[in-house]
Amino acid sequence: MQSGLKDRPDIQALQFKITALSENLDLARAQSLPNINGFGAGGQGRFNGTTVKEEQRHGVGALGLLVPIFTGGRLKAEREEARAELQGATAANEELQQQIRLQVSQAYYELQDLSERIRAADEQRKAAQQALTLAQARYRVQLSSFLEVVTAQVAAAKAATNLARTQFDYERAKADLDFATGRRVRP
Repeated sequence: MQSGLKDRPDIQALQFKITALSENLDLARAQSLPNINGFGAGGQGRFNGTTVKEEQRHGVGALGLLVPIFTGGRLKAEREEARAELQGATAANEELQQQIRLQVSQAYYELQDLSERIRAADEQRKAAQQALTLAQARYRVQLSSFLEVVTAQVAAAKAATNLARTQFDYERAKADLDFATGRRVRP
């Protein structure tokens, strides 16, 4: 169960999305705070090949403070939108975790059921094979009809087919369990 909740690509992608949305919410909150910006520049200029005199060198600097006092509700709306997206992704994550738990449980119990069905189908195949052998022996000594031999052959073929189908279903159930737990599906 833990492997499915940790290793599946779909849940990993959703958890990365939740992390990104959480950071987006933090950004939306930070935009409501005052912002301080500054820059500076300095140097000298040359005009037509002449050098600028010492007193004509210049420098510029600026410092700005941006305080979001009235933004028409834009910042609040952005915070609410980011919060709603994060809550939606968190709810989707919880739903996906429940689906994974259900898929893992169903795949596990189906695998257990098919394991028992394989044993039963193998016993049925062995019994049908013994019945065919007995019918053939009885036919050789003329104690039964050819119809009994054909009926036993059909029963043996059905039992072998049932076993093969059950073995195939078992392999499919193993692949379902591997998928549900996030393991690579074996070819």
